[in-house]
Amino acid sequence: MPQRARSAARRGRLAAAASGICFGALGIFAQVAYRDGADILGLLPLRFLVAGSVLALAATLCGESWPSRRRVVACLALGGAGYLSFTFLFFTTLRHASPGVAVLLLYLNPFVVFAWSVALRRERFRIGALLLLAVAVAGLALVLIDGSASRTGVVLGAVTALGYGTYLVLGADALADLPPLAATALVCLGAGAVALAAAAALGGALPRTAAGWQALAGMTVVSTVLALGLLTVALQRIAPAEVATIMMVEPVFAVLLSAAVLDQAVTARQAIGAAITLVACTLFLRRRRDAPPGAVTPRAGAASSPGRTGR
Repeated sequence: MPQRARSAARRGRLAAAASGICFGALGIFAQVAYRDGADILGLLPLRFLVAGSVLALAATLCGESWPSRRRVVACLALGGAGYLSFTFLFFTTLRHASPGVAVLLLYLNPFVVFAWSVALRRERFRIGALLLLAVAVAGLALVLIDGSASRTGVVLGAVTALGYGTYLVLGADALADLPPLAATALVCLGAGAVALAAAAALGGALPRTAAGWQALAGMTVVSTVLALGLLTVALQRIAPAEVATIMMVEPVFAVLLSAAVLDQAVTARQAIGAAITLVACTLFLRRRRDAPPGAVTPRAGAASSPGRTGR
C-alpha cells in the first residue's frame, strides 16, 4: 500500500475511534441534563436544529452540492420519521438504564441489519451469525443480571436497536450517492423540525442551571456535530465495515465515563459480559466484511456501516 494510502487509512481509523468516543458521551450528557430538570422534548429540538444548521454551513463551505428538491424532501422525511423515532427511543431508554447498558443494547443493531438483508435477499443466511448473536445476548445477560437496567429499559433498548437497524437499511437507499454532510444536515433539520413541533404541542422542559445547558451544548457540539463530522471523514477513507468495528470503542467509553461522571460502578461480571458482547459484535462485523463474493450486494454493504447520521 502506498504511503499516502496508508496515511489516509490511519487518519480514517483515528477519525472512527474519535467519532465513537464522541457518540459514547451522548448518554452521559443526556443524563446530566435530565438531572438538571430537562426532558427529551426540551433537548432534542435544540440538539438537532443547531447541529443541522452547523452541518449545513460546513457542507456549503466544503463545496458540497445540494440534492434535488425531491431528495431534499426525502432526507427531511427520513429525519423527521426515522432518525427522530429511534433517537427518541434511545433517550427514553436512558431514563431506565445506564448509558453504558443503553449503548450496549443499541450495538445489537448489526444483527438487525443482517436480518433485514437476508429477508430482502441481499445477503445469504449464515448459521454463524445466529451463534454470534446468541453469544452477544449471553454477554448482555451478564451485564443486566445485577439490575443495571429495569425491564422497561431492556425492552426499550432492544426496540431502539431494532429501530436503528431498520433505519440504516432504509437510509442506505435514501442517502445513496448524496453528499454526506449535506444529507446529514437535512436529516438533522428534519428531525429537529418534527421535534420542535412536538415540543410546541406537548411542552418540553429546558435545563435550569448552567450545568444542564453545558450538557446540552456538549450533546450538540461533541456528540452530534463533531461525532458526525468525524464519522464522515472516516467513511471517506476506510471501508464501512472497518469503521463499524473501530467504533466499538463507543460502549467501552460510555461505560467508563458513566463510572467516572455518574458514579455508576461497574462490577467484574458486568465488565466480562460487556467484553463478550463487544467481541461477538466485532467478530460478526468482521465476518460480514470478509463474506465471499456475491454474498453482499453494494446496497447491503452500505447498510452495514454505522450510518451517516449516527445516534
